[in-house]
Amino acid sequence: DTDEEFSVFEAHLNKYSLLRETEIRITRFRSAESALEAKSSDYDILFLDIALPGASGMELAESIRRVDSEVPSIFVTNLAQFAIKGYEVNAFDFIVKPVKYPDLEFKLDRLLHRLKTKAEPKIFVKTGNQHIALPASEIRYIEIQGHVIVYHTIHGDYESYGVLREVEAKLSGYGFEKCNACFLVNLRYVDSVVGYDLYIGETRLAISHPRRKDFVKALNKYFGEGGAS
Repeated sequence: DTDEEFSVFEAHLNKYSLLRETEIRITRFRSAESALEAKSSDYDILFLDIALPGASGMELAESIRRVDSEVPSIFVTNLAQFAIKGYEVNAFDFIVKPVKYPDLEFKLDRLLHRLKTKAEPKIFVKTGNQHIALPASEIRYIEIQGHVIVYHTIHGDYESYGVLREVEAKLSGYGFEKCNACFLVNLRYVDSVVGYDLYIGETRLAISHPRRKDFVKALNKYFGEGGAS
């Protein structure tokens, strides 16, 4: 796209971000080659222009799909018939130039709805030379011990270096709540709360005094909304 086209597109995205109160961070790649040097998994949505310097947007999409089958892509093109080929590389949708805000808004609303209802997140844990993907639903609770995070799962415990607040941010909105500074609990596994203690099976975890009110409120909301189903 030209600088003028990108400026208009960027303005549309910023408008959407403001109206939907959704944070949007934009990275522009001027060629397919520069885009391939980045990790597609670092991005939630890819907007691919069919006409790119060097390799085409379609060739870029084919290359991305070989290493990442999940990241959603939307083609931006002058001619609608070119967008039909986008479905061969599992494109989510296409937008015809010049991009108009109502069209972009409609496509993004559909896509964000799908992203919110898609499969649960996974936490990738490096333990030794092995990388393990832990589905959020299988994590009972998470514990921080110094710089080591311990993931207590239904299959056993896994340790990895990390920062608890980063894990907490990734699992936000998926039924996890801190009971104290050291533990992040999957609410679906809480069997009972007695005073300032919570029980996950036979495991007892302490709830700190400042967090008890918010923790119990989150627990009641979770089960009240059918979160344990």
